Amino acid sequence: MLLTCENCETIFRVESAHLKTEGQKVRCSVCKHVWAPQLVNEADKDVPVIKDALGVLRLPVVICAAIVVLFSLISFNRGLITSYVPATIGLFDTSGLVIRPDLAKLEVRDLKANYAGDTLRISGLLANKSGFRTHGAPMRLTINDDDGVVLYTEIIHPADAFIEGNGTTDFFIQLTIEDTSQAEISVTPLAIRLDGSGS
Repeated sequence: MLLTCENCETIFRVESAHLKTEGQKVRCSVCKHVWAPQLVNEADKDVPVIKDALGVLRLPVVICAAIVVLFSLISFNRGLITSYVPATIGLFDTSGLVIRPDLAKLEVRDLKANYAGDTLRISGLLANKSGFRTHGAPMRLTINDDDGVVLYTEIIHPADAFIEGNGTTDFFIQLTIEDTSQAEISVTPLAIRLDGSGS
């Protein structure tokens, strides 16, 4: 155990067995000062050091936790963020967070097809079922004959890259194809990676 003289601050190494009771007096061999040292258990001496270390670490840990939570929220809501601020798509893409349309919010409505001679016109609406703005999605147009054979397929795009909450955007395509009035026409939104070009 180490004892420090209160008067001259000389430090002495003393066997703890030599100090028997609280309040026992000791004399400094250098300046002859007499005092009653307070006996401190070594384990108790470490407690303030640990508390100080935890106090110093608390702020960085809280800051790191806040950054992780903030990053998680931004990552989880990146589709919403980029639909309102399209310029951020490139930032997310650069950081490895790909932006794709949220298909759970989208629905094809009012699909219509009609022939005029050898021209097939297909139109409809892509609807946003959520209350917030969202990305419009590219869609796969597929035309199957009555036996299920694919006659035609193409990726088409809605008129608008973004759809307001509970809003719609239209799509239209015109094809030259022989009249197959029994054909089955389907239009399916796709979760294709968005590049921020709006196309």
